[in-house]
Amino acid sequence: MIDRYTTAVLSALMLAMILLPCPVMADDSTSAASLEEPDDEKTGESSDKTAVGLHGIELKELEEDYEPKPKRFIIPPYYSEKSERVKTTAVFPLFYSRQRTGEGARKDLGLMPFYWRYREGPSSADVYFPLYWRFRDPEFKTDIIPPVYYNRDDHGYNLGLAPLLFLGKDERRKSGYQVLPPLFWNFKNKHGGFMWAGWYYDYRNRGDSDRGVPPLFFSGRNRDKTYLTILPPLFWRFTDEVNYKTTTVLPPLFFKTRENGWSAGLVPLLYFARDENWARTLITPLYYGSRWGKGRSHYFPPLLTYYRHSPNLSQGGVAIFYHWYEKEGDYLKMYSPLLWRYGNERTDDRSLLVPPIFYKRDTPVSDDTMVGLVYWNFHEHYRERTFALMPIFGHNWSLHEKRWRTWVAPTFDVGVHPDGYHARIYPIFYLGRGKRDNHLVLAPIFWRFVDEEDRNTVVFPLIWNFRDLAHNSLDRAFFPLWWQFDDYRRHDYKRVAFPLVWDFNDEKNDERSTVVAPLLWRDRDPVSTMTGVFNVVLHKGEIKENPFWTFQIFPFIAMGKPPAPEGAYWSFLGGLAGWRRQGSTKELKILWIPFDLTKDEE
Repeated sequence: MIDRYTTAVLSALMLAMILLPCPVMADDSTSAASLEEPDDEKTGESSDKTAVGLHGIELKELEEDYEPKPKRFIIPPYYSEKSERVKTTAVFPLFYSRQRTGEGARKDLGLMPFYWRYREGPSSADVYFPLYWRFRDPEFKTDIIPPVYYNRDDHGYNLGLAPLLFLGKDERRKSGYQVLPPLFWNFKNKHGGFMWAGWYYDYRNRGDSDRGVPPLFFSGRNRDKTYLTILPPLFWRFTDEVNYKTTTVLPPLFFKTRENGWSAGLVPLLYFARDENWARTLITPLYYGSRWGKGRSHYFPPLLTYYRHSPNLSQGGVAIFYHWYEKEGDYLKMYSPLLWRYGNERTDDRSLLVPPIFYKRDTPVSDDTMVGLVYWNFHEHYRERTFALMPIFGHNWSLHEKRWRTWVAPTFDVGVHPDGYHARIYPIFYLGRGKRDNHLVLAPIFWRFVDEEDRNTVVFPLIWNFRDLAHNSLDRAFFPLWWQFDDYRRHDYKRVAFPLVWDFNDEKNDERSTVVAPLLWRDRDPVSTMTGVFNVVLHKGEIKENPFWTFQIFPFIAMGKPPAPEGAYWSFLGGLAGWRRQGSTKELKILWIPFDLTKDEE
């Protein structure tokens, strides 16, 4: 509220400082009219601007909210300005007067810097600088006798003795404040407040609160949660009233509660927790125990011993020597490292292992026996059986179909199955036939692989024959004389009778290149054909329905017709002498120097 009137005084002083140094000038309205409006005498138009419905510049000024130009008179330090409603007079820097009439009438008077006042309706201000400030308004009253100020209205007051004391109260907003800097600060409103007194602080807002004496004590509430700290980190307490939780810490001790249980401990040595359906106990490093429903578990780390039990589970162990496990029919008993017994009582599955001497497994559908990694007898009832004296001999046969296999390490392997057979003598001979493929290998000389998509034969290193039936292609080589690469699907054929004959034929794109070295070469594409025999070359074709041809005997003679409606050329020894005509252009070469004869004929 005080700043409002201080701003008005400063604005008046700044206006005077800006306007007084201006040079003496004539009436602004006259000068402006001389630049912007036509002279009445010259135009012959009436100067009466009060009539409505005028045209030209008068109508434009009315439509653009025209305001008449003020009249100014300046003889420094005197300044005067007058308009229809405002009159301003100033004698810089001592005197300032401003009077506004009509709506919002106001009077300002200043005898700088000792006295200033204003009157605007029921509002007024008087300043007797620097002794007394007086402000009156229908809504408030303010008096200032530095350093004391007093502001009041119907709802409260503001009182201060700067910078020692500040007081205030607002009944309408239910707020107030008391400040004695820097020791005491107190602000309050209808929702709460904040107080700082020395080291003590207290904050309240809609039921939430925080208070404390740093760094000794802190406490507070946020909705349904509270906290309390005394001499941190010596004591901590947190609560959650909605979830029925509390946490109390007195390091290294802690205690926590919840709706259905609690937990406590001495970190890191002890930990205890209890709930309706579970429990935990830890005594470091001697013991760990837990409870879940009807289940229990106990661990004794120094003894390497544990025990777990529930209605469907029994498990335990003593050191590394004995372990057992039983769950829903599955079982394991291990006398490490001598004996292992495991299986499933429901499926009558039993296994015995005495590593590495003996292994035995019996099930309703199989019997397996192994002695010392040497004797193997695996019997899958009604399906197959395997007998082996490892690693020398092994035999596997089927009990329900014509299928068997016998191998004698390290070279012999032979077998029969419903779709064929195989015979192998590693690493030289491989023979096999299946339902869709067969092969024969006499390494490293002969290789033959046949299936539904390929026919591949190699007689190393002379003959290579790869037939791809799926992609209809053939790659064949009789090394090093004959090479054949045919893609029947794309009509692309490449053949080489090395090193004399080379033939590349792309029927799809109508392109072919043939070389019979060193006598003949021929190259054809959809546009032209070029044929060469020794040093004689003939090239002919057609470009955009214009035929052309060239004939050359290297390096002596060259002649031909270019792809143009009219034209011909000949040349001797690469341009020692020559002639060229194309349309109306004519050129003669003598000693490789061209002479344009077109202009001479013109």
